[in-house]
Amino acid sequence: MRLTRVGRLILLMAACLAAAQAADIGGRWTAETLLGPSGSETRLPTTFTFKVDGEKVTGTVHTPRGDFEILDGKIDGDSIKFSALVSVGSNRLKLLYDGRITADGIDFLSKFEGGDRSDHFLATRPRS
Repeated sequence: MRLTRVGRLILLMAACLAAAQAADIGGRWTAETLLGPSGSETRLPTTFTFKVDGEKVTGTVHTPRGDFEILDGKIDGDSIKFSALVSVGSNRLKLLYDGRITADGIDFLSKFEGGDRSDHFLATRPRS
């Protein structure tokens, strides 16, 4: 199938728009994450503050249990991955985040390193 010039232009514009939206995640995002064993989870309000420099993502995960630095953050197209060392009781555990940037927000899966269970949640930009 041959694309016309207009068709190619539309595809190019759509690709550029998707790339611009994917890279534009800097700032605050909010979500409700789950904490605790399956079946007895507690909803935990969480705020993510992202700083993006090219493909590198830094920032902070803010929760009522403390603030945790974003480590190993990387953005690639519509994919974002990072980790954070979080305090659970007297333990420091690595929490892994794997997200997909969508029109609705950032669709995340998170899990503790070495764990089997993952939690799914959607982070969105707070409304002004």
